[in-house]
Amino acid sequence: MKLAVLSAAILLEAAEGIARAGTFPQPAKSLLSKGRSDARVGRTREPVEVLDARFGDTECPCIGFDNIEGETNVSIQGAQYFYPADLGSRCEAWDHGVHPSCQAGSQEDFCARQWCYVDACNCRLPELPQPSYYAPTARYRGRPLSYSYGACHSEDFGGSTMSQVGEAGCQCIGFDNMPGSFDVAFPGSGSAGASVVRYPAELGGTCSAWDKGVHPECQQGTNSPSWCAQRWCYVNPCSCDLAE
Repeated sequence: MKLAVLSAAILLEAAEGIARAGTFPQPAKSLLSKGRSDARVGRTREPVEVLDARFGDTECPCIGFDNIEGETNVSIQGAQYFYPADLGSRCEAWDHGVHPSCQAGSQEDFCARQWCYVDACNCRLPELPQPSYYAPTARYRGRPLSYSYGACHSEDFGGSTMSQVGEAGCQCIGFDNMPGSFDVAFPGSGSAGASVVRYPAELGGTCSAWDKGVHPECQQGTNSPSWCAQRWCYVNPCSCDLAE
């Protein structure tokens, strides 16, 4: 009993001491509340690591193996030229001093442009990648190898943001460069009977004026409707975010 009274007296004395000092125990702040507090007083978060500019844009990163020793043989206009083995793995003016049009005395605009190989399905820039002419049989994840100037923030020397395979928000589908042809029947109008014309097997695989000179109404030379010269391709309506 005496022990209980003594303990109570000690606790009471401690409470009186705290009250006289004007301080009371404060609960510990969690890391989450600290972060919110920091944000309220204008502190910023740690910067997020960004992609090294040498390896493309975050919306269209370069692919390949960097710093590989050796050479890559590239056939240009029937002649062999030797590029570094890590060709296209990072943003660099790869053609400068190597391409026949980029050697001493014959420098063209594209020679100083940086480019790299990219995954065409992982590139969301307005300027779409183009198929590689240096490695036409190469594949990346089962698809033809592509390159991009836009990934390296280089001005497109061709001056065009329209690719042969559509726009970034609505790319063409189908098979390009497929040999062969197939027949398409069009109903006639008036006394004219049905017409059967032959289109190439790669119809709609890329942006092209497929109907020009082929469609029955587009065989009238300068008198053909204006739509005969318009380029079009087949697309996936579920992944096409264009207004039209």
